[in-house]
Amino acid sequence: MSELDVRNGIEWFFRESGMLRDYFAGQVIANQLHYEDPKRVARYAYEVADAMMEARKK
Repeated sequence: MSELDVRNGIEWFFRESGMLRDYFAGQVIANQLHYEDPKRVARYAYEVADAMMEARKK
């Protein structure tokens, strides 16, 4: 199995499972959590995730 096949499979899983938004938010949280209040980071993470989901539609 090639690296491209693996990446396509991961992309498919997140897209089909509806977890892509959560994955995006998790990436933001992983990079921001140590800087601020966790509740504030969570709200910001989903704002960024929603923006990323919209960008994928274009």
